[in-house]
Amino acid sequence: MRTALVALLLVVAGPAAAAPGCVLPTVEVKLQASSVSTRDLAAMSDGDLKTFLRGYADGLRTMPFLSVPAECADAAEACLKARTDDERVVDLRRFMADNPGDFDNPASVTVYETVLAKCVYGDNE
Repeated sequence: MRTALVALLLVVAGPAAAAPGCVLPTVEVKLQASSVSTRDLAAMSDGDLKTFLRGYADGLRTMPFLSVPAECADAAEACLKARTDDERVVDLRRFMADNPGDFDNPASVTVYETVLAKCVYGDNE
């Protein structure tokens, strides 16, 4: 993966009715070498997408250090454990194919929708 695309971008925000007892605060942590769009994700190889998604997952694992309630961190961890890296790549490719108008969105939004939204919030997100 090109060095310019290396990024850690974690945005946690959501409705109060996430997992039982999980009320997500609005927490935004950004450490970026550059802005990564969904279009950039679409251009990546499956191997690079796996690497990107693993970095996203590692970022989510920092939630306990950001004072995010344990219930939220546990719900996110359960989402991560529910799918393999290969399954997440397939999910991401399918999401991008189904939402071609979202290519200018930040990659973090697309990955959130793919990895966490339905798992933590169900289909009501």
